[in-house]
Amino acid sequence: MSTVPKEHQLLKELQTDEKLAKSRRNVLIVSSILVVMTYAGATLTQVHGLIFELTFDSPERLQSILCIASLLLALRYYNHASKYHNTCYERWTSRLCRDNEVLSYDEYASEVVGIAYEIAPDSTSYDDPECSKTCLSFERNWVFNAYFVYETDHEHFIDTRRAYIHKLLRDNKAEYFQMLVLMFRYWMNEQIKEPDSLYLFAPYWLTVIGVYLYLFY
Repeated sequence: MSTVPKEHQLLKELQTDEKLAKSRRNVLIVSSILVVMTYAGATLTQVHGLIFELTFDSPERLQSILCIASLLLALRYYNHASKYHNTCYERWTSRLCRDNEVLSYDEYASEVVGIAYEIAPDSTSYDDPECSKTCLSFERNWVFNAYFVYETDHEHFIDTRRAYIHKLLRDNKAEYFQMLVLMFRYWMNEQIKEPDSLYLFAPYWLTVIGVYLYLFY
């Protein structure tokens, strides 16, 4: 019996979700037409149906209709796709937390180093080898208000603390901007290198491009 590899399970689930696939197809079609009409200068003057034919006296106004339609369809697509967003989000944030610039152990100095360590609350166990290991996670929280979450087991009591990265602005501006670069890099890698993320988020990108070209091109 064949099994789907773990890294492809989400993509398989996305492709077998009929409601998502239908909503995704609608967004891609309408947004693609909007991009072609705004960027390539194509015009649509007639629509041939099974029974009737539509003729547009003002084809340029059709772009406005397509722009509104693409936004509404993207919103509808989000209703179907939002339940899958968290899986992609947890994947790239967990990779971020494992980056050596964020948190690592310096064997030569025998100490923990990294951005997350420097702003860690005093209750974390990084400097106390007798305590249980602290679990680190990350919340993007509108980027500039992002924070690390530290969960430390103190004798079976889970102590959860936050540390906002904007604290670095006061102590080390270079590391603050370094952290922003790391966030963007791991987020972008998730968007373009993971097949399931590309499948999931491509309709949003195309909608944004279409609306931008309509407004500014």
